[in-house]
Amino acid sequence: MVRRLLSLTALCILSATAFAQVGAGSLKGTITDAKSGEPLPFVNVLVENKGTQVAGGATDFDGVYLIKPIEPGTYDVSFNYVGYQPVKQTGVG
Repeated sequence: MVRRLLSLTALCILSATAFAQVGAGSLKGTITDAKSGEPLPFVNVLVENKGTQVAGGATDFDGVYLIKPIEPGTYDVSFNYVGYQPVKQTGVG
């Protein structure tokens, strides 16, 4: 129960990768439990720009997500998972 009350302890590896297309990019990373290191499947990932949802997705069985295409820029990325407190990473770019 205490574990569920703690904030979401996830290791988020974020990176923006440019594709050959001009103006298109992606956001990818892996989400794991900070204590156990286990990947967290089916975590909801939401990408926002100035309060407006731009894109979204979910992690796979290995805790990996890939969201594309997104325009180059700086975004706020939110992570939501049942049993954990939501986490918001600001200034991802």
